[in-house]
Amino acid sequence: MGSNCCKCDGTNGKSGAISSGSSIYRKRKRDDLALGEGGRIRMTESKNAIQLAIEHVQREDAGLYTLYARSKNGDLARKDIELVVEDRSSGEDPPMFVKRLSDISVKVGTRTRLLVEIRSSTDVKVTWYRNDRRICEGDRIRTVHEGTFFCLEIGPVTLDDGGQWMCMAENHGGRNSCLCHLNVLVPKAYKGPEFIEELRA
Repeated sequence: MGSNCCKCDGTNGKSGAISSGSSIYRKRKRDDLALGEGGRIRMTESKNAIQLAIEHVQREDAGLYTLYARSKNGDLARKDIELVVEDRSSGEDPPMFVKRLSDISVKVGTRTRLLVEIRSSTDVKVTWYRNDRRICEGDRIRTVHEGTFFCLEIGPVTLDDGGQWMCMAENHGGRNSCLCHLNVLVPKAYKGPEFIEELRA
């Protein structure tokens, strides 16, 4: 494979030129691994842009990359980029998202759903994650599959549901994913559940 480059606007909407205090991290499971130059990886930085170049992309390069950049006035910016590596050796195309996840805000205690549409030439396996942890069906969470649509129904929404959600689609040709952020709104009059009486032995 050739090189794969990702360009990020390091300021992410914040004013001030980028200082030398920028860094790029690679998400591995639950840990952040700081990337340094060397081997197949090159990083270049200009006044308002930071570029990460990966030569001869391999399967293990897939994953979430995070850029942290600090401006001269002290503002910290963050940018997440999902790198998907396609394996064409099987002659099959990896899944493609026709409809991707979108950021949403919902009130605590209500119901919501995350919906995607996936195009795949063969059977596709879909896995859902919240904050990098795999989601399993339960009393509050249910998965629905109708044709090319895959849905995750959540209800009632709790404060713990807030954060980053990911849908991972896989087939023999490779895998693809999309992300969204779920913001849980808390009304002023909301009171969280509390114990009226403690358990007794």
